Order: sequence, then C-alpha cells, then structure tokens
Amino acid sequence: MRDALNAIAALVGWLPIVLTLCGMFGVGNFVYYFGFGEVIIIKKAAEPDTPRVPTVKM
Repeated sequence: MRDALNAIAALVGWLPIVLTLCGMFGVGNFVYYFGFGEVIIIKKAAEPDTPRVPTVKM
C-alpha cells in the first residue's frame, strides 16, 4: 500500500514538469483528469508571450 502511495506522489510531483514541457513545446491543448474529480485544461496560447493559465473545473 505504501509503495502505491509513493508511486502516486511521484506522478503528481512530475505533473508540473510535464505540463511545463508540453507548454514550452506548444504541442496543443491538454486535458489531464485526476481521480479526484478535477479536470485541468491547458490551452495553447495564441501568442508565444502570453502565459498559459491552467483552469480547474470541478
């Protein structure tokens, strides 16, 4: 059980890095779903200078 929790914690820890890399490469729109009922939608910015803002919808 502890190993599973550690694995989940590691994945959650990697998410900001993955999101940043995806945003830097501008692959497109990303939708990540977490089992807690939260969906984070990150849309590719129209302008390279525009910061990408993740939105959380319950």
